[in-house]
Amino acid sequence: RSTTILIEVLMNKYFLVFKPHFNIEMIHEHIFRQFDFPAHYGRNLDALHDCLTDIFEDSCVGIFYSVKARNYDYIKKIIRVFKDVEVENEHIVFFASNIRDNVGFEDIEDFLTKREDFYSVEEEHLTGLRDVKLRKINTEDN
Repeated sequence: RSTTILIEVLMNKYFLVFKPHFNIEMIHEHIFRQFDFPAHYGRNLDALHDCLTDIFEDSCVGIFYSVKARNYDYIKKIIRVFKDVEVENEHIVFFASNIRDNVGFEDIEDFLTKREDFYSVEEEHLTGLRDVKLRKINTEDN
């Protein structure tokens, strides 16, 4: 038997919408502006990692993109940075518009049997993406 515990978490919310035509420079400029990173932000993956690990306020980051995006492969690298930072920095919670980016398994049931907890996002308002409730869902055998 599994139990589910729902906890609503209040935090800063960042929505990164990478439009299909964005090149690498545009992607980093968008990140720079959304997070209000310092002027010395180097606009590369290492600099992104460094700036994200320096965040000390609870923050939820959503990345929205199309698999047809011009820089799809680079966006996947950015997602890898966010996944790594989520493990390293307890103040960062990450989700992406593609469910496979969130769980890392091809099959959701496979995921649920391998991990005790994960984060899911429920959109309260589809227009504007203003209010998002983050819920930590735990599944355990009793």
